Amino acid sequence: MQKNILFSKTIVTLLLLFFYCAPSVKAQVPATAAAYPFTATTEPFVYLTGGTTVALQGDDVTVTGIPIGFSFPFCTGTYTTLSACTNGWASLANSASGTWTNDATNVGTIGPVLFPLFDDQWGSAGSVFSYLTTGSAPNRVFTFEWRALDFPRLTTPNAMTFQLKLYEGGVIKFCYKEEPPTPGGSASGSIGIGRNATDWQTLNNATLTAVPSSTTFTSTISTRPPSDLVYIWGQLPCTGMPTTTVAGPTEVCANRNFTLGLAGLSLYSGFTFTWQKSADGINWTNFTGTINPLSGDITDMLTTAPAYYRCIVKCNNSNLTYTTPAHFINIAPFYYCYCDNQGTFPATVTNKVNIGNVKINTVPADAVRLANQTLTGSI
Repeated sequence: MQKNILFSKTIVTLLLLFFYCAPSVKAQVPATAAAYPFTATTEPFVYLTGGTTVALQGDDVTVTGIPIGFSFPFCTGTYTTLSACTNGWASLANSASGTWTNDATNVGTIGPVLFPLFDDQWGSAGSVFSYLTTGSAPNRVFTFEWRALDFPRLTTPNAMTFQLKLYEGGVIKFCYKEEPPTPGGSASGSIGIGRNATDWQTLNNATLTAVPSSTTFTSTISTRPPSDLVYIWGQLPCTGMPTTTVAGPTEVCANRNFTLGLAGLSLYSGFTFTWQKSADGINWTNFTGTINPLSGDITDMLTTAPAYYRCIVKCNNSNLTYTTPAHFINIAPFYYCYCDNQGTFPATVTNKVNIGNVKINTVPADAVRLANQTLTGSI
């Protein structure tokens, strides 16, 4: 009986040690802002509903103590509250500053800071500012929305809406929506993330092809980010069964490169990609070209026949795989590609267009040219 009691106590002790000492799984994020991976993509903008509103109307107004709803990891720290300013930034340091000067020095003053559109802006009577945390641990998402902000300040009321999204695993996401008023005046904004005055990333413009830099602090963005544009910093490790579809053209010109990608994976990392190609959608062979190991994108070319493509996506953490539905790509009719195949006659076509856009104009010497092309040389 004594042995059984001792045995039971030992089991209980071991179980307690297991529960108290078992390693916890924490988000792995870069130690510096400059090291965060960046992705630009597009997705339909969805206005925030059901959030808590905050009073940011006016000039250089900042609200502090906004609860994130979970511990958000950024670089070497974790944060549970932030402050938000009418000037398009959110401070993880909960700074009460109302700074409108978008430069590296001020990033040091209010940092760590995340700035979807840092510029001198204004919250007018039609502006609404709100926040909401959704989901359940460990996949909660905090959203702060600047809706119908005056951009630029005092020139165009209610011209711009944008959101900051923080994912519990450490991903940062900016989403944009242009409002009907056309901006006037002069803007000089910055978009990026920053830990301090010397550790940051800013984008060189507000387009889908924006490039981040950790050495050049851009503070001259003069145009609004277009609707449905999304910028993402960081990635979450994949878990469970991956689900995606092939994204890309369904019709291409023969002998011209095209790119295929995978939808909905930009937030995640830890995948292995195996692309396959088929002439009939039944018999498949592995794609032998280059596969981007991070995004899974491929570039290929069709010559005379259409083809089917699919991708086998494996989440390395769960060891589960998913095969996308087949994606069919047809060869485009020749008249869509005619102007894409430049001749070798003396004239040089400097900007190619679809033949469907051709217009004929008369020019001196009874020659003709395409109204929407530029030609040099003799015809």
